[in-house]
Amino acid sequence: MSMLKLVVAGTVGRDAEVKEVGQSMVVEVSVAVNQRVKGEQVTTWIRCHLWNEFGAKLAPHLRKGTHVTMMGEASLREYTTKDGKHGVSLEVRVDSCSLQGSSAKREDKDPWDA
Repeated sequence: MSMLKLVVAGTVGRDAEVKEVGQSMVVEVSVAVNQRVKGEQVTTWIRCHLWNEFGAKLAPHLRKGTHVTMMGEASLREYTTKDGKHGVSLEVRVDSCSLQGSSAKREDKDPWDA
């Protein structure tokens, strides 16, 4: 069995979205990773999925502007937009997440105290 692990360190682009998938729950969040390429700043968006209880505990803390480091199994997903354009999305099934802080003041409890 092969697996590709990816570490994503960046900023949450919008508040986490909680969805039900059959009997499971998934939290989806997009993370922006900024890099310099040939002197220009380039932003790569990575879709991250946190499943079940792990995602439920972190969802309230994954808000726009929060700096995170996530690690998990990477995969590519092909998609077609409404206007017929095709693309590929980089996605990560997260198994480890560390909150690095936020650009906004937060008065939350630590998610692991729940």
